[in-house]
Amino acid sequence: MYDTWYENYHRRIYDWTSDCSVRSAEVVLMLPDLVQLLLDLSRDGRVGQETRRVFHETAETIMRGVDYLPEGVAGTVGLIEDAVSAAKHLRTALPTLHPDVLAAHWRGERPLPDAVDDLLHRQDDFAPRC
Repeated sequence: MYDTWYENYHRRIYDWTSDCSVRSAEVVLMLPDLVQLLLDLSRDGRVGQETRRVFHETAETIMRGVDYLPEGVAGTVGLIEDAVSAAKHLRTALPTLHPDVLAAHWRGERPLPDAVDDLLHRQDDFAPRC
């Protein structure tokens, strides 16, 4: 079920970002990887119960598309906001997660801490470009 969701969501995001800057598109295309990671970690018993709950709720909110800036209204900016939200929750939990747990679930091309840090440090740069 999740692999199908992941592929469909990635395809939808690619279509949505076709008119954005390359940098903004890169961030938004990372969103399916972030959501998939949140879902996988929310089911992993090696992650604390409260962290799993937060990850599940964050992923569910993003997948429903009903959040602070829904992509149906805000377009690509809403997707960037979703990526930033996921990154904030992950950054808070990163120090408590064993590297093997992250390696087992992260599908992204860049190392997760680098991707999260870059996204959060440059979040204000993304929205004006779309």
